[in-house]
Amino acid sequence: MEAMKQGLAAPLPTPTPQVVVIAFSLQLKWLATCPEWDRGNIVGNNLKALEALIK
Repeated sequence: MEAMKQGLAAPLPTPTPQVVVIAFSLQLKWLATCPEWDRGNIVGNNLKALEALIK
C-alpha cells in the first residue's frame, strides 16, 4: 500500500517540446473549425494548459 501511495505522489513526466507543439497546433486547428458554442471552453482549456507549462 505504501508503494502505491508513493507512486501516486510522483510527479508526471514533463512532455518534450515537440509533443507540446503538436498538441497545441492540433488544438488551434480544432479551434478554427469548432462550433461557436464550444470555442470558449477550448480557449479556456488551452490557456490553463499553457499556464501549467510556464509554471
